[in-house]
Amino acid sequence: MLTIQSPNNYNEMLVGLNKGTSITTFIFFVALRYFEMVPNIIIPESLIPPLKDYKEFIDWVVSFGALPLAAALLAAFFSSFFEVHNKISKLLGIRYAWDKFFIIKPLLANANINKDLSRSEIKLAMSKFYYPEAKKIDQHYVQLFWRYAMFFWVFFEHNFVVLVTTSILEFIYRDKSFTALWLYLLALFAVTLAQWFFVTVQKSKDQAKQIPTQATKEYFK
Repeated sequence: MLTIQSPNNYNEMLVGLNKGTSITTFIFFVALRYFEMVPNIIIPESLIPPLKDYKEFIDWVVSFGALPLAAALLAAFFSSFFEVHNKISKLLGIRYAWDKFFIIKPLLANANINKDLSRSEIKLAMSKFYYPEAKKIDQHYVQLFWRYAMFFWVFFEHNFVVLVTTSILEFIYRDKSFTALWLYLLALFAVTLAQWFFVTVQKSKDQAKQIPTQATKEYFK
């Protein structure tokens, strides 16, 4: 039920991302409940579905109270219906920087092309050239990229969940200290950044370098 498959394309990556965000949010709120940073809201038995095949699993989930389950469902909702990772990454310029420096730049360097593209030209090159050409290369490189990209985006959205949650707790419980949560967020951000730069970005470059140089030269001539 909670298995996350290694994705082969963007759509499959989104499915894994939604599950990953839901699971990490649930675990995070279970930890918050364990350290008594959030209240224990009991789920009425009348609201618990009587599913015999999943009784032990359901009992385990509801034993942590309503907040972890509600938070996990809410996180999954925003992740899937609003594509939080996409909206925030565009707002912060991550997607543009990724396309420019870790896809287009190595693509041009591999073909010995010295050309500075504008933002609109990069966007056009990604949609009209890179994505169609990426479908033709060895799928091993594509699968590796999506696998590690999924891990990055799960961590990325978890950063957002932790930031929003900690900010809300700071606002509600002004007499309490949440230094531990801010330190956790800082460590999480460092790990996410390291995973992106040293792993995911490298897989992105490797994938870009598989595009035939002749095709690149013809498109950018």
